[in-house]
Parts: sequence; structure tokens; C-alpha cells
Amino acid sequence: MPGPGGSAVLAKAQAVLAREASSACLLDARGVIRFVNEGWDRFARENGGAPGALGAAVLGTSWLDHVLGDEVRAHHARLLERALAGQGWSGVVHLGECNTPTEARLVASRFERVLSGPGGEPVGIAAVYTVLAARPMAEAHPPVEVEASAYRRPDGLLVQCACCRRVQSPAEPARWDLVPRLVELPARRVTHGLCDLCVHLYYHL
Repeated sequence: MPGPGGSAVLAKAQAVLAREASSACLLDARGVIRFVNEGWDRFARENGGAPGALGAAVLGTSWLDHVLGDEVRAHHARLLERALAGQGWSGVVHLGECNTPTEARLVASRFERVLSGPGGEPVGIAAVYTVLAARPMAEAHPPVEVEASAYRRPDGLLVQCACCRRVQSPAEPARWDLVPRLVELPARRVTHGLCDLCVHLYYHL
């Protein structure tokens, strides 16, 4: 737990994030979610994440525990490590997609460390997620209307790209399809991976 000085700067960071219009959260140095703003809850509701992704459910939990899939979790763990190490003049910025059933959205995730004082130790990370651009989904990933059962592997799991939210075809692993109903309402028994396109475009850590 942070000392009195660390607690004070975390409280100040929380106040700043509370005024942020975009989705934002505050992590402590261990990666535990200590605060989410109104934008976070609004974004979760718009993307089918309620109630499990709302602040009431995630506060006090590890941020990485909400990242599915070993490969994806490892990528995001490195983002936090780089942020805590102070890489980037204004934090670590990662570009990716966070799509809705009808819109393809480019999102910048910025992770900036919170120090206990000038030259002090990192006591937390402020994370802000900003939508930079949006266009009709059909222009980015042509939607297909297929039952979710067609994408389930023999073990019953469905693999969804953590970035673009397309799902992988078990019969053709190199093919990933955008199924609107699986973006609107998260499926049961799902894990996350990364499609080759998103690895090429966004995941150069």
C-alpha cells in the first residue's frame, strides 16, 4: 500500500481522471483498479460490458485479470511495465481497435505513471482511453451473419480477437469474421487472441 504521500498523489490523480471525458481508470503500482470514471461505466454499457465491467464490479481487482488469453495478457503486462518504468515522454500510448456492431473505432490507450513526488517512486498508473476515429464497420470488416456455434472449437471455446473483436474460424484458423451479435452481446465460453492483422497493425511492443 502507498504511504501518506503516495495516497495523496493518487487522490489527486483520481480527481483529474474524474474530470476526464474519455474512459479512464486509476491503477495502483500492483495493477489493482482503484478508480474508474463515469466515462468508463458509460463505455462499458455501450459495449455490452454491464454489469461485469462496471466500476462496481472491477474496483479492487487486478486490471490484468480482466484481460483474457495468455498472449493478450502478456502484451498488456508489458504495457504496464513500460509505463511504470517511465518510458515515453507523456506515458506509454498503445493504438488499437474497440469496435461496436456498426462502427470500427480507433482507440488510443495512454498509460502514465503516478509518482509519489518529484523524482519519487511510481505509486500508480493513470489510464485514459480516447476514441480517435470511427467509420462504418462495413468499410473495415464486412459483417457476416452466422450462428456463434459455427465458430466454436471442439472444446466449446470461441476465440475472439481482443482488438478488432472478430472471431476465428476453427475450420480456417487464418480467417477471422466480424459477427455483429457477438460484438453487441459478449458470448459465453470465450477466450481472446490476436488476429494477424491486428498484430501487424498495433502490437509492436
